[in-house]
Amino acid sequence: FQSRARECIPLTRLEEAARTQVRQQLSAGNSGGCQLTEAQVPAAERDALLCELTAWFKTEFFKWTNSPKCSVCHQDCQSSSNAASLPPNEEERRYGAIRVESHYCQRCQRVERFPRYNHPEKLLQTRHGRCGEWANCFYLLCRALNFDTRFTYDVTDHVWVEVFSELEQRWLHVDPCENLIDAPLVYESGWKKSLSFVFAMSHEELVDVSWRYSAEHKQLLTRRRVNEIWLDQVVDCLERTLQNDYLHLGTERKRLLRLRRVHEIVEFLTPRRLGANSAELQGRQSGSLVWRLNRGETSTTAGSNDTSRHDFKFTPNSYEAAVGKMCLTYDPVKDVYQRAAGNNVDTISGWHACLNRCSRLARKLESDWQMVYLCRPEGCPSGTDGEASWLIDLAGSGFVVGKICVNAEAKIFDGSASVRWSVELDGSQVAESKAECFRFETQGGGAKSVRVTALLAGGQGDLAWQKCQLFRRSLDGSGGSPFSFIVELQPDSLTDESASSAVPAAKARDARSSNTPAPASSSSASGSASDNAASSLSTIDQSGKAANVDGAGDSGRGGYVITPTERELASGQLALTYDIFSDKYTRSSDDHSATIGWRSCTFSTSNLRRVLEDNPGCPGRKVAFLCRERGGSDEIGSIEWRVDLSALGGAYRLANLRLMLSLAANHCGVVVETCLSSDTGTSVTVQESFYSGEVANGARWLSVRAQIRQLPNETGSDSTWGQLFRVADSSCPLLPLSLSLDIVKVQEEQQPAAAAASHLQTHAPVSAFLPGGQFAMPLSAFVPAATTTAPWCSVQYYELKTKVGESYHASGPEFTIDGYTCPLAPNRFSVGALSNVNRCREVESVRRLIGRGVHIQRNADTGEVFLTNLSNSPVFLQAPCINYDSNPGVVVRLDVGSDKLLVFSMQSFLEKVQQLRGRWPPREALNRAQALCSIRLSFVKGWGHNYQLQCIMSTPCHCEVIFNEAYRELDGDLTNPALADMPSSMS
Repeated sequence: FQSRARECIPLTRLEEAARTQVRQQLSAGNSGGCQLTEAQVPAAERDALLCELTAWFKTEFFKWTNSPKCSVCHQDCQSSSNAASLPPNEEERRYGAIRVESHYCQRCQRVERFPRYNHPEKLLQTRHGRCGEWANCFYLLCRALNFDTRFTYDVTDHVWVEVFSELEQRWLHVDPCENLIDAPLVYESGWKKSLSFVFAMSHEELVDVSWRYSAEHKQLLTRRRVNEIWLDQVVDCLERTLQNDYLHLGTERKRLLRLRRVHEIVEFLTPRRLGANSAELQGRQSGSLVWRLNRGETSTTAGSNDTSRHDFKFTPNSYEAAVGKMCLTYDPVKDVYQRAAGNNVDTISGWHACLNRCSRLARKLESDWQMVYLCRPEGCPSGTDGEASWLIDLAGSGFVVGKICVNAEAKIFDGSASVRWSVELDGSQVAESKAECFRFETQGGGAKSVRVTALLAGGQGDLAWQKCQLFRRSLDGSGGSPFSFIVELQPDSLTDESASSAVPAAKARDARSSNTPAPASSSSASGSASDNAASSLSTIDQSGKAANVDGAGDSGRGGYVITPTERELASGQLALTYDIFSDKYTRSSDDHSATIGWRSCTFSTSNLRRVLEDNPGCPGRKVAFLCRERGGSDEIGSIEWRVDLSALGGAYRLANLRLMLSLAANHCGVVVETCLSSDTGTSVTVQESFYSGEVANGARWLSVRAQIRQLPNETGSDSTWGQLFRVADSSCPLLPLSLSLDIVKVQEEQQPAAAAASHLQTHAPVSAFLPGGQFAMPLSAFVPAATTTAPWCSVQYYELKTKVGESYHASGPEFTIDGYTCPLAPNRFSVGALSNVNRCREVESVRRLIGRGVHIQRNADTGEVFLTNLSNSPVFLQAPCINYDSNPGVVVRLDVGSDKLLVFSMQSFLEKVQQLRGRWPPREALNRAQALCSIRLSFVKGWGHNYQLQCIMSTPCHCEVIFNEAYRELDGDLTNPALADMPSSMS
């Protein structure tokens, strides 16, 4: 065995590294450090070899296994602290696997065996396990290199080894799981374990070494419920039997062991001083976060909360100036930044080397999990934030900021933790997001600086510092770069003439604010979309924190033109929503980044301000709205949005406008209305909050303009008469603006109008928004119109036994079921907007926890459907088609942050139908197959024999997702006249 073990060790490399360590120590000794004599060098090299062996074993050779990977899909199985035991088979018994754990793969619905091997020969092959496997295998490697080694067992459930140091003439604590050497107090001080008995054993010895691992000997004695004299006699008797009767040790070897024992007893007489080694203060590193938390083996005393400040600024070098672009990426595995400009690539080492601001951050390398990331320092208190900020500064370079593109990734392991990304132009924030995958693009609008900031906050428990992470990547280098920051450079063309152009520009904006907006030509539209987008983004309404927000001082310039992104073109749908309380616009329901400022996405605004004040009808609550400026109550107040496809060259047209815009004419002397117009010549003026119609059909551009105007004979008007976006604060506030359009690709043989007509099913305008944010009509009136693609699934939402609202029909490849209140987004089923007069308090409390809900995605090629839990609460799922072979009625729990789960497969469905046909009469088989055509899910609370609620109809909020393709497959057989008269035991 030792010979096989030596073949696994890169001994030449480790010995060379050990010799290098000793040479460095000798050099330090010659400079006044600790002296080593020539006679001590071989022993010092042996100790250095032990250090290299321990580090190599943890980082390269052995891996920690909390739960094994599925042998089919290679994903981690479901981890369980009390995994069920299975009887070992012959092969497992041969290699000492007395215990075999059972682990469950949620994706494949199969059970995986995890045999806990004890034989080191087998561990040289498997190279994974927990502390028992680590200590067994490492013990063999130490013995293979002729180290005197003892296997050390702590009765409170941990094992490690001790190695005798010839240099120091004492036994050293070595924990391969933690890569720790000579830190015996780590378990008591760092892991917070209450030790009682620790025994070290080898083929020659058995020793009670508990005293080495405790600094509190008196407390240790109180936990040792045994007669100490009797224990010493038993240990001594066992050791003498081992040495005399089994090994027949010689006199010289026994004398050496007795001499070592005397020195060891003397060491035990003086308790080790806490703090002599900082590594003894750290919490446990091996194992998953949940596993360590459950065992209580973490520490909050270690780590540093010191704030380090950096002032690095990226300025364009000659290569970047030549290509007109600055591109920065970070590789967390290699811990390097790269600045690429054409064929020139500069490399900068160190995650902190390129930061302009940095506080309470550290790079964490998890060797057992083979992961690396940035997070707050270990032991950082839960209320402490970490920050990283990168700055590109173009001042004095002759350039200004052009297009900006930021891609950054984070990982959240706790709903209370967050990573907040923000982008600033010249010190003004233009975007913020708490998405794990932050994607942001905009135009710089002539700014001189761009700053990207990540703020890590929150988290609960002793491992709060680790609950939010930046740039998490596997050490195998897969996954690409998790951070890229790209800025296109434009020559700084500002001259004295630019100041004189400000007045004509202002007049041009006033002209755009007229009641009938002029059509945008193809060339001018594309220019406004790119050149003016960032100018509107660079000015933000920051005043939302005041009780009464006066927007007069805001300098939002408008000019923003909404053009579809590549994702929106691919999906054929464009959506824009606005939340007045957070003052953010959001584009696309699956894009969680936001644009800040109520003017930031507008084409023009005139004589409006944003107000946030106390709600007179509900003390302690707020109400928000847009109204006219103070002193400008006699003038029209207006806000306009422009959607323009002209820059796409005529290949696309707009269709099927669905608009919800909250209007409140709270006085008879004013009119609040929405004016809709397009380049087709169609225009509509409505005084209703909901609209769905044909005004955009076949158009290249669309103007949506809301205005407040005073009646001609009305005098003494107040600026708050007539309001836009009025929404009252509540647990689920309504979105006061939701605009959704279809984007139709024009076929060469079709005229634009014909293409749009073939795509649409339009609705007449309806009046459905009442004061107080209540819907007067069912939301089915505002469900996106049917397209040429048939819905592949339907969703029905229930509260207890009551079906609420109309069914949702999904035609696109993905959609979400969330708890928010957006009725018009085509790929969202927002159950928060559905009303139920019989809703009870229990249902209300669960509805508030639905949040981002679940994401359902279908692969059209394979017919597979996947579900992901996006909310901050568990979701419970029953997928009979996937679980048919094991237990079709099983309810699976999807925790927060779990991977996406396969919930339906068309191929699997067809296979199950064939099996049923071979087992049951035709009619009976088809009836049974209908149960496989849907899945059921509940939010927050589960059901079934493992839960208090036995039936899904007893859960407060639940849904049924019906797969239409599967039903269509059965329909031909079910309607077959030959089966009509066949008896069936199922209804």
